[in-house]
Amino acid sequence: MNSHTGRNGESHGMGWVGDSAVVLLLIGTGLVVFVQQTLGHVRLATTLLTLYLSSWAYVLGFLGLFSVGWLGNWRRVQVTRAGMSRNSPDPQFLLQQGVAPVVPSRSHGESDDRNKATSPSRVA
Repeated sequence: MNSHTGRNGESHGMGWVGDSAVVLLLIGTGLVVFVQQTLGHVRLATTLLTLYLSSWAYVLGFLGLFSVGWLGNWRRVQVTRAGMSRNSPDPQFLLQQGVAPVVPSRSHGESDDRNKATSPSRVA
């Protein structure tokens, strides 16, 4: 197993960011609980500072979780694209073997102007 990946192929860096984000969310929650328990017993400046720090802990925690999710999806797409390009045959190889490459066809609703000109017209 590669030394840069974890059990599920997750990068250690992304796991570290995700763990830090969860810790920040727990710290933010703990600070809010602290303010609720000590409301009226401590100075107003202490309460405001605690709520300020708590809000920043929430913001950074949610940004960390969002970035881990976004980077995980981005990495999964990159790996899928690399796997697909590695498995797809070279068009030059197909032409040398006498196999025509697959070309997407038109949908049933689309028609060519040539087909319209050669189709018989209705007479009322």
